Amino acid sequence: FSEALDAVEHRQDVQALVVTNEGKYWSNGMDLKYLDTHSEDAVKEHVTNVNSLLIRLLTFPIPTIAAIRGHWCAVGGMMGLAFDYRVMSTDRGFFFIPGVDLGLVYAPVQVHLMKAKLPVDMQREVIIFN
Repeated sequence: FSEALDAVEHRQDVQALVVTNEGKYWSNGMDLKYLDTHSEDAVKEHVTNVNSLLIRLLTFPIPTIAAIRGHWCAVGGMMGLAFDYRVMSTDRGFFFIPGVDLGLVYAPVQVHLMKAKLPVDMQREVIIFN
């Protein structure tokens, strides 16, 4: 994904970045099998890279639009929140961030992102109760 961002970031003819999907998922989050089968250092590096991607999307120099046509969950939910704008199909797809259910602790950047982008009345439900 970073390579795709690199490809459009400095192009003068690109006015916005739109990311969409085919199939059931816009983003299904991190690969939990990867996390379970790699060393603690590899997982920490991966999580750092994911958080860096979220920050890059938040600060991208052109408008970003998530055209969501399916589920966006876990870190995929956070990634969707990192876009400037989100549009979602009304006939399919769910948004949820199950970190607490999985026993995960959100990184500070993830908590700040959710608090900045979620409506106040949804923050407690999403961050604490999923």
